[in-house]
Amino acid sequence: MALLALMRRTSSSMSGSWRQTLAASQAVRSLCAGTSTEELAEFRESVARFAVDVIAPHAEEIDRANNFPAGVDLWREMGGFGLL
Repeated sequence: MALLALMRRTSSSMSGSWRQTLAASQAVRSLCAGTSTEELAEFRESVARFAVDVIAPHAEEIDRANNFPAGVDLWREMGGFGLL
């Protein structure tokens, strides 16, 4: 879970600057280099669960409208999960 915690901290501290984004990306890559296969599998599983639980219920509407449905802030939810 260390990788997931770092992703959450990193995403919440980024202000949009490309340099900060690059630094965050490099930090995550460095952490992945020392992360066990088990931890990476756990992270992948948690992202897959997030996609099924949070994104999938809106997928048809997103595909049809080519936009997120009104009242659904998936960007905020993805950021809160540490994906952005």
